[in-house]
Amino acid sequence: MRMWGDDMGLAIYETAAKQATNLSINSDLLRQAKELKIDILRAAEERLAERIRAERERQLRASSRASCLWEKPGRASLS
Repeated sequence: MRMWGDDMGLAIYETAAKQATNLSINSDLLRQAKELKIDILRAAEERLAERIRAERERQLRASSRASCLWEKPGRASLS
């Protein structure tokens, strides 16, 4: 089973079922991609996976920072 980004549990499985969707793409980008024989679906999936990983990592860092701030000495504990 192949996946993108196996680190930190942020895997995106390439073998997941495809789901049909409609989206509008800048016509010049589409034209150039076709001229260069770029696999548009693959390129879109790869970039979307990058954005998802980046956002999940950002959320994880924000959550970790919040936890560290809460657990500083002198702060009241919830337990």
